[in-house]
Amino acid sequence: MPRIGSEYQNNLRIRTSDKMLMLINNARRSVAARQGFGVVPNQSEFIRGVIYYWVRKNAPEILNANGEIPEVLEHKNLKNNQKLKIKRSFEINKEHFDKRKTERERFLKWAKSPIESESNQDDNS
Repeated sequence: MPRIGSEYQNNLRIRTSDKMLMLINNARRSVAARQGFGVVPNQSEFIRGVIYYWVRKNAPEILNANGEIPEVLEHKNLKNNQKLKIKRSFEINKEHFDKRKTERERFLKWAKSPIESESNQDDNS
């Protein structure tokens, strides 16, 4: 079942060898799949994504003729949602490191400044 929670009535069954199944599982867990999908897809998401990619590259007119396909919309949402999460995470990390950088600069400025207490004691004596 897809992570988004859609319920489809149609099933697609394929017969594969153990090696082909291992190839599919290794491909869906690969770095390229993670970058392409935005997350590590489950088997259904991966196979839908591969079919969508093939149709988009080789026969894009079929996509236009069939209108909005729920699986294609899910595929796009999955990737867009992950991009938003990554962007938010990047912004939070940037704010954190910028804050740390300013604190460090302030500390180094303080550490390099002359000690005031010694000069005050010399003046008082």
